[in-house]
Amino acid sequence: EIADGFEELSRERPVVLILEDLHWSDPSTIDVVSTLAKRRSTARLLIVGSYRPSDVSRSSHPVKPLKQDLLAKYHGLEISLRPLSLKHVALFLSNRLGAAPPEALSNLMYERTGGNPLFMTETIRALLDAHPQALSSGEAGALLADTSALGEPSSHVTDIISARLAHVPPAARTVLEIGAVIGRDFSVDLLEAIATTDPLSALSELMKRQFLVEVSPGRLDFSHQIVRDVIYRQLSPLARRRLHRRVADALILLFGKQAGPHAAEIAEHSLRAGIVAREQAMIRSEERRV
Repeated sequence: EIADGFEELSRERPVVLILEDLHWSDPSTIDVVSTLAKRRSTARLLIVGSYRPSDVSRSSHPVKPLKQDLLAKYHGLEISLRPLSLKHVALFLSNRLGAAPPEALSNLMYERTGGNPLFMTETIRALLDAHPQALSSGEAGALLADTSALGEPSSHVTDIISARLAHVPPAARTVLEIGAVIGRDFSVDLLEAIATTDPLSALSELMKRQFLVEVSPGRLDFSHQIVRDVIYRQLSPLARRRLHRRVADALILLFGKQAGPHAAEIAEHSLRAGIVAREQAMIRSEERRV
């Protein structure tokens, strides 16, 4: 009946049906779209649907077979949208702030959001909510030059990422947590040295879901800094310390006598694991005894 209704409307005038966020759709909605798209009768009807590829990558999602069927039968056209470039991030900030942003702000916004328009919108909204005088004073550039103002991800972005994480298998979630503790741009060798099980299958799943990307042979990074931040903050303090300890131990084990170039990295993880503080406390205790 719905399909017949749209066909009837299209006889009077061309109809464009826009369906956003199909990744949240249920099977009945997808059935309607499929029926409309594959009707044999002529209709002046254009259906435009949007979805996040990372959210429909699992085989059970109804959008996935619909897309494959429409493309195979030439009933549809897929247009992939790339993240915004650094140049366009700066343009976005300029339009939002009413003035050219400091280069440091553009660079950091691009680094943290990866050019994701949603993350950018929510991040700048959170900044302006915290500093409402920025726009009215006309000094947004000077105020936001303090890159620490970016702070934590907004609650809306955190909720979106958390919803995606809820569908990640436990083994893959563990790999994400290890990666979040290691930091940006980490090696597969280091990950394998820390993981208690073979992470290959989990890595394949995470790359398919676009949580991780391969930046060079054998090296991975999070698709967005904000994703890493959310995962790291969701770890309990105890879990963080334990993982930092495992990272420090793995770095020493991997590089042995050649660990010199990684000394700062090892020290950072040791400090976050509480190892340095504990050893300093033991030294002070020994000094008191003497």
